[in-house]
Amino acid sequence: MKKIGLLTSSHFPDLIPDERPLIEEFKRNRFKVEPLIWDAKHNWDEYDHLIIRNTWDYFSKYEKFLRTLKDIQDSQSLLLNPYETMLWNLDKTYMEELMLSGVPTIPTFKISHFNEERLHEILMLLKTDEFVIKPVVGASGHDTYKKSVSMSTEEKAFLIERLGGRDIIIQPFMPSVQTDGEYSFVFFNQKFSHAVKKIPKTGEFRIQEEHGGRAEAYRPHHREVEEIIPLLKAVKHEHFYARVDVVKDQKGKYVIMEVELVEPQLFFTWGSNSASLFVTEFVKTYGR
Repeated sequence: MKKIGLLTSSHFPDLIPDERPLIEEFKRNRFKVEPLIWDAKHNWDEYDHLIIRNTWDYFSKYEKFLRTLKDIQDSQSLLLNPYETMLWNLDKTYMEELMLSGVPTIPTFKISHFNEERLHEILMLLKTDEFVIKPVVGASGHDTYKKSVSMSTEEKAFLIERLGGRDIIIQPFMPSVQTDGEYSFVFFNQKFSHAVKKIPKTGEFRIQEEHGGRAEAYRPHHREVEEIIPLLKAVKHEHFYARVDVVKDQKGKYVIMEVELVEPQLFFTWGSNSASLFVTEFVKTYGR
């Protein structure tokens, strides 16, 4: 009987409620399974597979998180998603890479060692009135800000105080986030499972629950799924689970906001039989 570890944080020691159907589905399929606090002491060799789930405090302990991933990589356990995929996806400059390869994305520009001079240079390239700025490594909308090109001296000073010297990315603000929301398409083993629509609270642009956002089930037309599949196929890194976050551009076409391959919430309770599909595809790929 294979033993599965689902990595989470001390804030969610039993996983968030939305993820718990995955535990029950693994057990129903005769796997041993348990949540594991990612930064506690473990013998990774005791597990056949270790799956990253609710490790949402990793950005505040980033070097430790990287060491944990490397320790798992060096153990007898199989890490999901794969180690190299995680390293690629943890740094949001992958968005710039996708953009430059022709994938429909929100225009994304990286600034190394952020300062006011470089900010001015990038804003000239964006040709936009409003923009979003965030660290290349981060989660849950932490240190993510929406600003205007005509922002005040005080606002510039705030950005330099919060982000100065760090590697950041800048993107034009997409108004459809506030008017239409953000869509998340969930895939297991390259197979579409389900989708959700995430809506920010009034006056906010971040869609995460901690910022007042909410999610609701979304039933996409098959043409929408067909529009998303090539976006995911453009990712050349091996993965078992994926969440493709998209918004609509001015022409109503989907463009990538993010491709989440590390620790995305997978919204199991919003997708009928989604936990069952996850485990079914897992068994097909990795056996019992």
